[in-house]
Amino acid sequence: MITGFNTDVKYEGRVYHVQTEDRGDKNPVLESLVYLGGIIIAKKQTSYGDDLREGATEEVIATRLKKQHQIIIAAIRAGRIDDLVRQSAKEMDEQDVRKAHAKLKGEPKSEGPPAAPVEPATPTLKPEAPPRAASGGLAPSGGLAAPAGAAKGKSGFLNLDEVISDYLKRNSEQGKLDLKVITPNVFTAGKSVGLRVQVSHGDTPDPDAVVTIKIIGTAFKPQVYIGRAGVDGIASFSLLLPAFSAGTAAIVIEAQSKNGRGELKQLIRRS
Repeated sequence: MITGFNTDVKYEGRVYHVQTEDRGDKNPVLESLVYLGGIIIAKKQTSYGDDLREGATEEVIATRLKKQHQIIIAAIRAGRIDDLVRQSAKEMDEQDVRKAHAKLKGEPKSEGPPAAPVEPATPTLKPEAPPRAASGGLAPSGGLAAPAGAAKGKSGFLNLDEVISDYLKRNSEQGKLDLKVITPNVFTAGKSVGLRVQVSHGDTPDPDAVVTIKIIGTAFKPQVYIGRAGVDGIASFSLLLPAFSAGTAAIVIEAQSKNGRGELKQLIRRS
């Protein structure tokens, strides 16, 4: 099975958690779930069974998995979350759709990053419920179909490929932040650690950079912490690493400021 992706996307004061994974050869579906406050508000499933029968390699499937994940992220950052919710109706239960709309309309928007840990109530990387095949609502290329009244391109569907292209172009034009873990030297499952991360732009510390810590693994729900670097460019966190005896886990450290973005990954050792 190809490793999936977990990304938090902040838009207009809300933090959306996007999880995309390959359900495997026995159930060849690329599935993306969008969470808001622990509730699934959007879902996209793309079958690749025909591609496997035609000889598609794991590298090809991995590329499609990554692209689908990026498209969902780009759609959120382009302000099209309502479109994603409507387009997901074919792949979600009616009750789930009602919850999604209620969540979007009813959740108050925050003024800034939360001071306490944010833990999206996402499942493990092996969702329990088997996916249902989509009946309609999908563009021939596997893109998302446009809801009624939405702007359409020549193909009659929302051109989210253009959305992701514009997003990637903007992202590539940003500067690069350098991240360095000061402490600890190793991350061990089940241990409490004081994480100190230094953020710099070139040789200069980057004060006030927003730092996001994501603890992800195949055997537990993801945990998310958000903080801010000080005048010395250092952000500090007190973390309790989940205990696990099987599978893999990692800490993903991301930083963003007016100077650009940066990312660093560290594996978590089993206890």
